[in-house]
Amino acid sequence: MPCQPPAVFVLRLGKFDLKVRSGDESAHFFVIAGEPINEPIVQYSPFVMNEQHEIYEAMLDYQAGGNAVENAARWASEIGMKRIR
Repeated sequence: MPCQPPAVFVLRLGKFDLKVRSGDESAHFFVIAGEPINEPIVQYSPFVMNEQHEIYEAMLDYQAGGNAVENAARWASEIGMKRIR
């Protein structure tokens, strides 16, 4: 599948092949892996949420200069907390 950077690929469970040709250009990858969370995914550009209205809210916040990670130092996922207990 031809694409231009930046590109996002979501790979599901199972066997797959991903072939990359960059010609004379260098190619850089950022790979994230994790367990499936069995929740809906909506992605628009860099924004990834569970529902479309959350994408709109994130875009408005971003455009207004808001910072979605201002509380990141104190943030803990609910899934992660269940594993600690």
